[in-house]
Amino acid sequence: MKTLIHRTVVAVVAGGLALSLAACQGSEQTDPSQDTEGTAVNTSQPDTSVKTQIDGWEPISRGSTDYRSIILAEELVDGDGKGSRLIIQEGIPSSQSAEEHRENLLLDMQTQGVSVNALPDREIDGEAASGLAYKSGGTSRVVQTWYVVKDQTRYTIHLESEEGADEVSAEATQVLDNIVLGG
Repeated sequence: MKTLIHRTVVAVVAGGLALSLAACQGSEQTDPSQDTEGTAVNTSQPDTSVKTQIDGWEPISRGSTDYRSIILAEELVDGDGKGSRLIIQEGIPSSQSAEEHRENLLLDMQTQGVSVNALPDREIDGEAASGLAYKSGGTSRVVQTWYVVKDQTRYTIHLESEEGADEVSAEATQVLDNIVLGG
């Protein structure tokens, strides 16, 4: 009896793994990009992409950040603010505005005792963007987190200062004017 139960469990698990593998192999991946370790990046609906159109920024390892679902990770390699980082997370469906997303994060961070300030609204890729600034708990970086909702997809953009800075440099902030969001 014990052997029969064991065989049944093994068969069910093996069948589930086979179905999962078939589903993964059969799914279309519209963004065949790879992460810095050469592993294919799994995209989910909606398909999202982003690029920057500014010199001086170079890709960094996505594993060198504490963020999840990264679709872009770059570092400023020269000039004022050298070492600043730009991390953009995969877009997700949203019916809220960028300002509503900012207010939700602001309240959450204040509840946790984080000193956080709302930033003046701006545009990123022609869309309203709402952000806030705070000191990163895990590093000595100042972080600007921006929310942008484009085509009912919310993008989260993190612009981090270089290590030890009191603010994000003006040169690093220019990257926000040179981001193209879309999928």
